[in-house]
Amino acid sequence: MRHNKKSTTKFRKKMGNDEPNNLPISLQAKLGSICVHVEEMLGPTGHEFDRAAIEQLLGDPEVVDFLEKMSDLGLLPVKR
Repeated sequence: MRHNKKSTTKFRKKMGNDEPNNLPISLQAKLGSICVHVEEMLGPTGHEFDRAAIEQLLGDPEVVDFLEKMSDLGLLPVKR
């Protein structure tokens, strides 16, 4: 997939790093944890612990900042 150089530069500036895929390991772990808890919550054995963990992770300042930047770049769905 080819990237538009202008949009890639804008992404890098907005995200605050040189490589768009170079997210801090702490943020990678939090995003991965959200995915695992969503899968578990949607599964047949999901429970309230998963919902509480997701809510806590979504409120984490690092995750909030990341989602705001991604939204500003138009890379997230618009909430209904």
